Amino acid sequence: MNAQRSIQQYLDDQHGLLGLGLDALARSLVARDFFDAGQRLAGFGAHLRRYVRGEERVLFPVYARLPAVRAEPIARMREEHGHLRAMVATVAALIERKDAERGLAALGALDSVLVVHSLKEDWLIYPAVVDAVPTPEQDALVRALRDGTRLAA
Repeated sequence: MNAQRSIQQYLDDQHGLLGLGLDALARSLVARDFFDAGQRLAGFGAHLRRYVRGEERVLFPVYARLPAVRAEPIARMREEHGHLRAMVATVAALIERKDAERGLAALGALDSVLVVHSLKEDWLIYPAVVDAVPTPEQDALVRALRDGTRLAA
């Protein structure tokens, strides 16, 4: 696998893992297993925070340095990250209240927003970064995304 594909593969894998986490959480809510749902939501939330941190600390700064890039897409993505965090908190409150029906509805909304958000990143941010990062720097980019650490400027 070439390095460019590994960047895209890492990002695609993260979207897939987030989706699987939401699927497992939904199964717990359908089963009204609120303890398991809480555990699964905690795991999903931690994964989402790591992933968002990687994007905001690593990917977005690389994208922002590209020629002819406007700041609006990054500002919008950061805003959407805030909405995703708020939606996770809403699902957590519903699990705490043992409200499976509303929890599933909120989870469905979270899933929809996450899918649309991911598609925007896939169409706009990711291809530009993958194409712009020189081959020797691509493995470092993937490591930084995994760790959520900033790349040297």
